Amino acid sequence: MNKIILLFFSLFLFTFSQASSSETTSCNCELINFGYEYFDERITEIQNDIQIKDLTNTELEQITKRLCIKVIEAGITGFKSEEFKRLIHEALNTPNDLKESNKNMIIVAFLNKYKQKLICPKVTGKTDSRDMLIYKKAALEGIVDLYDEILLDNEAFPNIDFNGYEIVDGNKETVVDYIDYLIKTVLYDKDELELLRDDIIDYGGKRGVEL
Repeated sequence: MNKIILLFFSLFLFTFSQASSSETTSCNCELINFGYEYFDERITEIQNDIQIKDLTNTELEQITKRLCIKVIEAGITGFKSEEFKRLIHEALNTPNDLKESNKNMIIVAFLNKYKQKLICPKVTGKTDSRDMLIYKKAALEGIVDLYDEILLDNEAFPNIDFNGYEIVDGNKETVVDYIDYLIKTVLYDKDELELLRDDIIDYGGKRGVEL
């Protein structure tokens, strides 16, 4: 009886190993692709589950002002990503003992939730200045480090939504539209702006006509 059981067990192992070998040979690429899709879906699910503090209008105005000041100061002192993130966590009362990856998800949730409201005020005394979303302000001021260190770091800050917009001359204007405008009008850093715009598009950024 033991010999019969051993024989069946051996046949099972042989059949299983052959099937596994065949699947590994013919389906390796599909399995890898499935894995990436799975993790992308899980990241989205996790982000959807994150609940952040609802800021009052006054609180939102205060944090927006502080973040905009950091963007403007960066033109002189350089962009300090840790200070930028710290301001957001302070506004949201993020617990200090959270894992860094969870803190980053909170940053993403904040930026996406308030993407229409993070508006930097125009510069007093400049006739060509206007209120604009903070992503546009960073592009105008040449603060590419905000993008390199946070907004386009898709590994640490996945799924940032770049499609906040303002109505300008009756049309939706996104950060992609605004960079298009800068490329046509500014006399400097056009190559850098084109690279920045293309990276934003690669991560889901759209023009207003596409929304």
